[in-house]
Amino acid sequence: MKSLKKDMLARVAVGAVCFGAAAPAFGQDVVDPAAGAQIQDIVVTAQRVEQSLQKVPVAVTAITGESLSQRGLRGIEDLTSAVPGLYVATSSAAQPFLRGIGNASTTIGNEASTAVYVDGVYYSRLPVGMFALSNVARVEVLKGPQGTLFGRNASAGVIQIVTRNPTETAIEGGFSYGRRNFFDGNLYASARISDRIAADISVSGQKFTDGYGDNDVANIRSGYVDYFITRSKLVFEATDATRVTLSGFYSWSKVDSQGNTFPGFVAGYISDPRGPLFPMDNYYDQRNGTQQYNTSKSRGLTLNIEQELDFAKITSTTAYVKTVTDAVSDSDYTDREDQIVLYGGPVKQFTQEFQLSSLGGGPLQWQLGAFYFRTRSEYDDRTFFYSPTGTQAALLGTEGFTSLAYQVAKSYAFYGQATYEIVPRLKLTGGLRYTMDRNNADGILIRGNGNVLFDAPAARDKFNKLTFRTAVDFQVTDQALLYASFSRGFKSAVFNLLTYNPVPNKPEVLDAYEAGFKADLFDRRVRLNGAVYHYKLTNPQVQLLTNGTVVFSNADGAKVNGAELDLQVAASEGLTLRASGSYVDAEYTKYPNAPSGPQNPNSPFGSVRPFISIDAKGNSLPFAAKWTTNLGFDYTVDTGSGTLALSADWSYNSGYTFEPDNLIQQKSFSLVSGQIKYSPAEHFGIRLWGKNLLGEKYATRAGSTAGPSSFTYVPGQPKMYGLGFDFNF
Repeated sequence: MKSLKKDMLARVAVGAVCFGAAAPAFGQDVVDPAAGAQIQDIVVTAQRVEQSLQKVPVAVTAITGESLSQRGLRGIEDLTSAVPGLYVATSSAAQPFLRGIGNASTTIGNEASTAVYVDGVYYSRLPVGMFALSNVARVEVLKGPQGTLFGRNASAGVIQIVTRNPTETAIEGGFSYGRRNFFDGNLYASARISDRIAADISVSGQKFTDGYGDNDVANIRSGYVDYFITRSKLVFEATDATRVTLSGFYSWSKVDSQGNTFPGFVAGYISDPRGPLFPMDNYYDQRNGTQQYNTSKSRGLTLNIEQELDFAKITSTTAYVKTVTDAVSDSDYTDREDQIVLYGGPVKQFTQEFQLSSLGGGPLQWQLGAFYFRTRSEYDDRTFFYSPTGTQAALLGTEGFTSLAYQVAKSYAFYGQATYEIVPRLKLTGGLRYTMDRNNADGILIRGNGNVLFDAPAARDKFNKLTFRTAVDFQVTDQALLYASFSRGFKSAVFNLLTYNPVPNKPEVLDAYEAGFKADLFDRRVRLNGAVYHYKLTNPQVQLLTNGTVVFSNADGAKVNGAELDLQVAASEGLTLRASGSYVDAEYTKYPNAPSGPQNPNSPFGSVRPFISIDAKGNSLPFAAKWTTNLGFDYTVDTGSGTLALSADWSYNSGYTFEPDNLIQQKSFSLVSGQIKYSPAEHFGIRLWGKNLLGEKYATRAGSTAGPSSFTYVPGQPKMYGLGFDFNF
């Protein structure tokens, strides 16, 4: 592309001025070989245009594909230990929490407060395995509300996964075997078909044959995550000014996510006799008598067209994604089949975005865009079965009931952002986005005998919102940037579909004040980035568990105060040290009728029945750990008989709560991971890897449920280690 070539030449010139070396090509890292050990610079698209990470006035953590591989970060959940302020809760689907903002529900129809994008496409549902981090170019985590350029439910931030682009003919991959019969593998192949056409394909997956724990009742595995995903991309440079990219993917995952009774609490049986059930001796074991699972199958296509004009570049991104869920839950968590739930349904999503952006050069840079989003989320069969002697059966009959519900969400948005350099080194940024959400839903409850139990009317909901970003940044030196911003984002309202409710919750709105700095010091041997921020959250969305189902609701208000620091040091040739830390003080400022489910002191089996209301003002937001830290290093050395690469990470989490009443709490824990790789030749390598090497026991999710099942949890990954083999040609 003509202007792209001009832009590359301009970036080389800018890089020579700023860093004493050529600036990096898009998506690549570079160092100046003449300067000795240096911190790599990364070109990111945090503002939807190509910029050096250190020049973007936004708090961003970027990790390259090479670093992901070297550190053994395989899935989106692994980013928890690598990104300050980020926590990714996982069960059947991933739910990111960023700087204390998020919600724990993975039910069909709900979306995360942290928006996840892959190659510029927003994903409303996040099945485990769909976001494997093998064969990707980089991951960018943008912190704070993205109310202008990224609009869909980005009240907390954005996770961008950028996959690799096909180049010359190449093939690479690897596989490993680990503890408890764990298998993992990936393959990437790229080929240039002609001067203007290139294509690739990537495959990755894992199989956890034994799972994390054992089932003491049935001969079935428990605590496992199996997945498979394949992606392919075809790039056609039709002319020097036109590029067309067609990509597609297919993924499959199967997850068992239920644990036993949370330590310190007691559960019981629904049916008689109702003796108490205490937590099991092994943190990872289960006692349910039914094989439970959550299977997701997803596929999608994306068409991206870039056309360069004389004054700007226009980009069109069209995408279709379909995810189908099929699941069985033994929701009483016991060896009896007191309550079995079958559920599932499709989520169909279509997005179209047009963006017009300036080409660079001159003091003014700008972007304009339009975004359309439509998704249909549906429970096409959610059936509850009860024991003949259970309390639910007495109310609803032993045949149980079936819940059918759907939600159609549409969103239209128009946005623009401009940055102007008023005087040399001082820039102002302003952006607006106007969003129009239109949702409708309907549902019905039917007894097993065919009689209608509940038929609520169809419902509609609309919400219009103006969000924005304002920022000022000052390039103090070529290697130091100061910035401050005020921005607003929001998360859309949703209807409850598990058991249909015609009243949706309210959208949550986040106002953020932030100031930060980015500095490359000592000839780019030290990189120090930091930020402080204050959030005001209106109508924060919360998940309530009542009577065996999920209900979406809102608190009145919350606030978050925090600070982050990220340090990297190129200590010597081949040795990079890193340290990061995050402080988050997140609490409800007004929540007078928050639900709470303490154990019933009059119950012989410790059930939660019924829920009570409390004033949760001052309570911590769920999954908002006050302190998180990470220390690590990467070291590569030529031994004379091959290359030895070592990587290690230690991450600390001060602990968190799971629900607004703060009754269930996860204590502090530390996770240690590492990898040693020896490559006797250029094209082969053997690696020894380990995760959670201290064997810490921690819960990734937990909750209280009205009824005897009471307090349950999902355990995090136990100690894992294994041996792998890598190759490239």
